[in-house]
Amino acid sequence: MYQSLVPTDKAMFSTLTKDEIETIVNEDMIISAQLIDMMIVSGEKLLNNPALHKSGLNIDEQENLKKDWDNFLQTAIASEYITDKHRYFPQISVLEETDLHAQSFIISYSLYMKKFEYFHKIIEAVGTNNEVRLILNEYSKSFGEKNSFQNVSERYFATNSFLRRNIGYAYHKIISPDLRDKISPEYKVLIEVADDSYKYIFKNLFSHLTHRSIYYTNNFNDTITDSWLPIQKTVFVDTIGNIHVGNRTEKFITLDDIAIMKKSLNPGDIFVARKNWYASNVGIPGFWTHAGIYTGN
Repeated sequence: MYQSLVPTDKAMFSTLTKDEIETIVNEDMIISAQLIDMMIVSGEKLLNNPALHKSGLNIDEQENLKKDWDNFLQTAIASEYITDKHRYFPQISVLEETDLHAQSFIISYSLYMKKFEYFHKIIEAVGTNNEVRLILNEYSKSFGEKNSFQNVSERYFATNSFLRRNIGYAYHKIISPDLRDKISPEYKVLIEVADDSYKYIFKNLFSHLTHRSIYYTNNFNDTITDSWLPIQKTVFVDTIGNIHVGNRTEKFITLDDIAIMKKSLNPGDIFVARKNWYASNVGIPGFWTHAGIYTGN
């Protein structure tokens, strides 16, 4: 069970210095708060779309509904980058780096909980409306294939997801409260998001059981796939790749520095780089997030 809840298959933070981890955590904290705002906006727009709650939709209503669903999926997929990265929070020592450990955990958990809160709201809104379910399961540009609603439902009702939500909440209550007054405002926001989303899901536990039976009924003759929000690089670049999360705009490496480096570069040289305070770092393991090869003369 432990391995199903906490990943141990690769090194995310264990090979980084404290300063490198702190830089990543601080950037991702701000990006996470922005992603949660985006998730709320896109989720509420979808839930308030009249087409989600009716049958006999005309072409325009169908296309509008698919557009709102696709926009929500874009944000959900973007959040997966950070959630998956910070699921490796156990690699940050809880004894030696307590604050960073707690911050990395709450980044992943708050995004996870907010996403599942909206999964429940959308699943509940669809209910037994097979017409809407089929529309949401049509090919999605963000998802990259069909059956996105089916996969969202499958993930929501999975046993391991239920365990993560509840065990994660227990761990959150153990390590988070004592840090509220000494961490960034974004940290407090993420704590509140995690608490509110958990309370919503717990409050709607009976509804969860009801819609789980609907899901299995609808899913009886559907093909179950293993894919889960496959990440589309173009979606990430278009959606959050250009988000700047820091106050500093000037570069650490100047044009003069680049001119000097050019003098020593030879064709085939490989260099690594990092673009601090940009969301383009999200989803790429390690501190040095980009690499290039010199093709000049």
